[in-house]
Amino acid sequence: MSEIVTINFRGDDLYGFKRDDGTFMAVKPMCEAMGIPYDAQRQRISRDPILSKAASIMLAPFAGSRGQEVTCLLVKRVNFWLAGVDTNRIKDEAVRERVLLYQEECADVLYDHFAGRAAPALPDFGASTDSSDSVRLRMVNEAGRYFGVRAAREMWFLQDLPIVPAMRVEQQADLFDPSTIRHPESEAA
Repeated sequence: MSEIVTINFRGDDLYGFKRDDGTFMAVKPMCEAMGIPYDAQRQRISRDPILSKAASIMLAPFAGSRGQEVTCLLVKRVNFWLAGVDTNRIKDEAVRERVLLYQEECADVLYDHFAGRAAPALPDFGASTDSSDSVRLRMVNEAGRYFGVRAAREMWFLQDLPIVPAMRVEQQADLFDPSTIRHPESEAA
């Protein structure tokens, strides 16, 4: 008998199955959430000598009224599977970004959830009443750990911490005026 667990990752419902032989994640909902074809990933898993040993076919009641057989992977192998998705072959930029997000953050979130290290309730990270840099940096680190690098980046800016040009993303390059940067060597002259 297995217990079905729903995990919300960035607005996507992912499904896990706790069984005596381990905790498994349904691959199909992850593929659908990322926008990649499930059948191709199912075949890739069955061909791979490592992933095939970590896979199990389970009846998933969420997939239809009477259930449907879906490929599931041991939680500890999800990162291995995600890392094998070649983002260079994905033409759709939105899908590529979604896959990269899953590769970067999803396996850690799943591991933390099933290892009993779910994110604690965090305070509102708006403007901090404590001006201590160490507290503000800790808030950035915690946001990154529990919500990912994008959340940490936003937190950095919300906390009004120092900004260097490399922190600007390419899409915002037009908002940044490089002529305002003063270089120490040019000031000495």
